[in-house]
Amino acid sequence: MFELALKKMKVTAAETAYFGDSPERDIAGAANVGIAPFWYNGEGIFENKNIPCVEVHSYSEVINSEMFF
Repeated sequence: MFELALKKMKVTAAETAYFGDSPERDIAGAANVGIAPFWYNGEGIFENKNIPCVEVHSYSEVINSEMFF
Protein backbone atom coordinates (compact mmCIF):
# COMPACT_ATOMS: atom_id res chain seq x y z
CA MET A 1 0.00 0.00 0.00
CA PHE A 2 2.76 2.45 0.92
CA GLU A 3 4.77 1.78 -2.22
CA LEU A 4 1.69 2.23 -4.38
CA ALA A 5 0.92 5.56 -2.70
CA LEU A 6 4.48 6.78 -3.28
CA LYS A 7 4.28 5.79 -6.94
CA LYS A 8 0.91 7.50 -7.46
CA MET A 9 2.11 10.70 -5.76
CA LYS A 10 5.41 10.56 -7.67
CA VAL A 11 7.51 11.07 -4.55
CA THR A 12 10.25 9.07 -2.89
CA ALA A 13 10.10 7.56 0.58
CA ALA A 14 12.83 10.00 1.67
CA GLU A 15 10.56 12.93 0.76
CA THR A 16 7.63 11.55 2.74
CA ALA A 17 6.35 11.42 6.30
CA TYR A 18 3.49 9.24 7.48
CA PHE A 19 1.28 9.84 10.49
CA GLY A 20 -0.64 6.92 11.91
CA ASP A 21 -2.12 5.63 15.14
CA SER A 22 -1.40 1.92 14.80
CA PRO A 23 2.17 0.86 15.58
CA GLU A 24 1.71 -2.50 13.88
CA ARG A 25 0.02 -1.39 10.67
CA ASP A 26 0.83 2.28 10.14
CA ILE A 27 4.20 2.83 11.76
CA ALA A 28 5.84 -0.49 10.89
CA GLY A 29 4.47 -0.37 7.34
CA ALA A 30 5.81 3.11 6.69
CA ALA A 31 9.18 2.33 8.28
CA ASN A 32 9.54 -0.85 6.22
CA VAL A 33 9.54 1.15 2.96
CA GLY A 34 11.74 3.98 4.26
CA ILE A 35 9.05 6.56 5.04
CA ALA A 36 9.61 8.62 8.21
CA PRO A 37 6.92 7.35 10.61
CA PHE A 38 5.14 9.51 13.17
CA TRP A 39 3.01 7.70 15.73
CA TYR A 40 -0.02 9.69 16.86
CA ASN A 41 -0.49 8.42 20.42
CA GLY A 42 -3.38 10.64 21.48
CA GLU A 43 -4.43 8.20 24.18
CA GLY A 44 -0.99 8.16 25.80
CA ILE A 45 -0.82 4.39 25.45
CA PHE A 46 2.49 2.76 26.25
CA GLU A 47 3.36 0.42 23.43
CA ASN A 48 7.03 -0.09 22.93
CA LYS A 49 7.16 -2.04 19.70
CA ASN A 50 10.83 -1.21 19.11
CA ILE A 51 9.91 0.61 15.93
CA PRO A 52 11.94 3.79 15.44
CA CYS A 53 9.50 6.66 15.08
CA VAL A 54 8.60 10.06 16.40
CA GLU A 55 5.80 9.81 18.95
CA VAL A 56 3.36 12.72 19.18
CA HIS A 57 0.43 13.10 21.55
CA SER A 58 -1.40 15.91 19.76
CA TYR A 59 -1.39 17.37 16.29
CA SER A 60 -0.48 20.76 17.74
CA GLU A 61 2.92 19.28 18.66
CA VAL A 62 3.56 18.88 14.94
CA ILE A 63 1.88 22.06 13.73
CA ASN A 64 3.71 24.21 16.29
CA SER A 65 7.08 22.55 15.83
CA GLU A 66 9.84 23.31 13.41
CA MET A 67 10.46 19.67 12.47
CA PHE A 68 9.44 20.20 8.84
CA PHE A 69 10.62 23.75 8.30
